[in-house]
Amino acid sequence: MLIPGVQQMVRIDLRTVVLDVPARTSSSHDNVSVKVNRVYFRVVDPQRAVIQVEKFLEATSQLAQRRCARCSESTAWMKCWPERDKLNTDIQRVLDSQTTPGA
Repeated sequence: MLIPGVQQMVRIDLRTVVLDVPARTSSSHDNVSVKVNRVYFRVVDPQRAVIQVEKFLEATSQLAQRRCARCSESTAWMKCWPERDKLNTDIQRVLDSQTTPGA
């Protein structure tokens, strides 16, 4: 039950979200262009996503893009591709730390 005017219902998709983002190109450590244009994520706690972040889709997208660019800039491209699982884990760890309350 909702109290009209005081409460509102917000629907949150708990499946993995594939978010197309504006293509962001950065240069790797060995000057190879790396482009990030898609972010995958999943909302684990919908209540926190709605209450603690004003626009959680935009915030997650921006945070992921910045982190991807930072990772690619600090790593040589020849290391990026074979170690992409490690980079994905690093990006996930950083996103988790930034999206957890108190971080």
